[in-house]
Amino acid sequence: MKDYPLIKVAILFIAGIILNKFISFTFTTYLILALITLILLISIMVFDKQSKRKNMLSIISFIAVIGTGNAVESISLSNQKILPSNINYVKNVTAYGKISNIELNKEKGILFELSIDSLRSNSFSSNLKTNILCRLKDNSKRNIDSVYASIDPGNFIKITGNYSMGRNRRNPGEFDYNNYLNSKGISGVLNSYSVKDFFLLNQNKDKVKSTVFLMRKNLNATISTLFAPQTAALVKGLLLADRSEIDQDAKVDFINSGVIHVLAVSGLHVGFIVIIFMFLFGRLNRYIGSILTIVGLIIFMIITGMPASVVRAVIMSIAFIISLLTNRSTNIFNSLALAALVILLFYPNELFSPGFQLSFAAVFSIAAIYPYLREKIVNLKIHSNVFKSLLLFFAVSLSAQLGTLPFTLVYFSKLSLVALLANLIVIPTIGVIVGISFFTLTLTFFSPFFASLSAAANNLTTSFIFEFVKLTGRFQYSFLWISNFTLLDSLIFYFFLIVFFLFMNKFSTFFSRTILVLLVFLNIIVYSSLDHKDILSKNLFNVYAIDVGQGDSFLLQFPNGKTALVDAGMASFDFDNGEKIIAPLLNQLNINKIDYAFISHFDADHYGGIVSLIEKNKIEKVFIPEIDSALIKEIKFQQFLIHRKIQFEHYSKKCFTVGNSKIYILNDRPRLDTKKTTSNNKSGIIKIVYGKTSILFTGDVDAKGEKYYADTYGSFLNSDVLKISHHGSNFCSSEEFLCCVKPKISLISVGIKNKFGHPSYEVLKRLERHKSKVIRTDKQGGILLKSDGERFSRVDWES
Repeated sequence: MKDYPLIKVAILFIAGIILNKFISFTFTTYLILALITLILLISIMVFDKQSKRKNMLSIISFIAVIGTGNAVESISLSNQKILPSNINYVKNVTAYGKISNIELNKEKGILFELSIDSLRSNSFSSNLKTNILCRLKDNSKRNIDSVYASIDPGNFIKITGNYSMGRNRRNPGEFDYNNYLNSKGISGVLNSYSVKDFFLLNQNKDKVKSTVFLMRKNLNATISTLFAPQTAALVKGLLLADRSEIDQDAKVDFINSGVIHVLAVSGLHVGFIVIIFMFLFGRLNRYIGSILTIVGLIIFMIITGMPASVVRAVIMSIAFIISLLTNRSTNIFNSLALAALVILLFYPNELFSPGFQLSFAAVFSIAAIYPYLREKIVNLKIHSNVFKSLLLFFAVSLSAQLGTLPFTLVYFSKLSLVALLANLIVIPTIGVIVGISFFTLTLTFFSPFFASLSAAANNLTTSFIFEFVKLTGRFQYSFLWISNFTLLDSLIFYFFLIVFFLFMNKFSTFFSRTILVLLVFLNIIVYSSLDHKDILSKNLFNVYAIDVGQGDSFLLQFPNGKTALVDAGMASFDFDNGEKIIAPLLNQLNINKIDYAFISHFDADHYGGIVSLIEKNKIEKVFIPEIDSALIKEIKFQQFLIHRKIQFEHYSKKCFTVGNSKIYILNDRPRLDTKKTTSNNKSGIIKIVYGKTSILFTGDVDAKGEKYYADTYGSFLNSDVLKISHHGSNFCSSEEFLCCVKPKISLISVGIKNKFGHPSYEVLKRLERHKSKVIRTDKQGGILLKSDGERFSRVDWES
């Protein structure tokens, strides 16, 4: 480590930041550290021997750097003021504050960050100086465009809407949006639905931020005008770090193909920019060309919004350019450490962001592994330069993949099997797209006609790359799901990777090296599986109430491994529970397909999320109510099932067996499905019996429907667990019905502080009189119950 002084400093600084997560040094602690340092300095003066002085200086440096890292993180956290978690939802709240950042215009409205002075509503007020994310929407796009054109960072505004904290992790596999917002110093989100609730109080501007915003806004508009929508979305991602317009299915294809990194502005793109600048300024004086390149890189970094990966690459590029100018050698590890220190000194929380981790891991692994692979390729004495170049490019890609693999598995849970092949095509093509994009944007100043021709060429190139990624990403064996990959698994992987490269040269024969590879591979699999714990238990009946907000969704796994889904929550333009909540949950639980899906009825908060699951081929068979020919949405849904070739069956009185569990469908079509029957009372009523235990699902059936089932089935309704109808509405869970069911446990799926006031006080009191234990998703998040055939017990899925 003698040649890498900055690496040592960076490691100690990072250790100080991480240590802050466990031990936050107080002012007294820093005084004690300062006293220890002073004592050590005095000791150095006393000692005569040079070696002892050197050791003392090392100890002082060690303490100082770790202490600095801890202090920087403490200061950063103290500056982040977050509203208390009990303020999770407030209606009609008015915020006063200064706009600190504005996102590029979107079809869904304007998104901006607001540094607030105060929040006010009829029931709540706060003067805490914090940041919130504001979404301004309106039915008129013209109104939105007018506001977007008139605002700038630094403006002081007043905005009224509904405030909520970000959704936290309420189910396995779910993204913790609230934690993400808090890590950025943002308390929550304020949604405003009309420009009439937005007031510009003054037009003071932050000159620097306004200038950057104007540049980004103009570039965004020019790109939208020049290129086809698909190309424009990609170019904005590559040049402006704005991936929001790239189709979600396309992003999934890029993830599956192992090339999602090309969509995040990073060192790869900065490298392309450096090549472009070197080409443009290559004929100028060496110093002038280098200075212009450095200035160009800094401008590019600012325009992209300064993500950690770009800052890292720009710092390293500038260090390299300066070393060339001064005829001094540079070291990639020291440059990498310098970049890390600069970023973490100002933004220590970046250490815990995926972008920072993936970017630095990729470059570090290329620097560490690629020279070894390059030496092996050169020693092969390949005569074809083209083939050798391909192998070297392959080696760079492999090095990066090995270094970032643990982070990829932690954040995406996917191991791409086609990544190395896909990168051979995608990376050079992305370089071409970046080059053409710059050329096209430059041409707009000279000849709009030739700019349009260049844009057309870029459209063709982009179409090719999307089709190629679609082909590789949707190939049946393009990736493997690797769920529950943990920090411990990552450490195990890196340990055995280091062991492999340390001992590889000690084995000379192909056979012995093959054995080493197999041993390392098997050890990684065995040791990384030791801390894995399945959430759903084999040989038990598992019932998981998925927290889908104000809606219903229940995942069932039978003792024989078969699965069922009862409802799938809401799907709206802004949020699809099927895509955002249920699909990640299934992936986390290693469930490839749902064998039986039961749609209780056609209210949006029950069936909306099933559509995206069907489109992802996650559903084998669906049970639905009898279709009402007067309701278009029901007809369209059935046609959708036919088009997707999904087996479906209408509810009718029957019983069938899954493993050693019995499923009873209690709906009696001839007696219940009349013109006077409401949609809620057509709900599928399903009782599932396993051993001596049972659970009853009731959809949104109301008191009238409950009376019919109580009169028809009587004591047969008796169940250990009751899914409370209609989220605890006062018009359901009647006394007569509860007397028949006699539930020991009552499950209520309901949204936090929902506008309907569910569950009602009267229903909760009735359940209390029946001595039924109430478990609610708004209070506890996702709820896991397990039955061994004798009784149901609740299990903490997070433990």
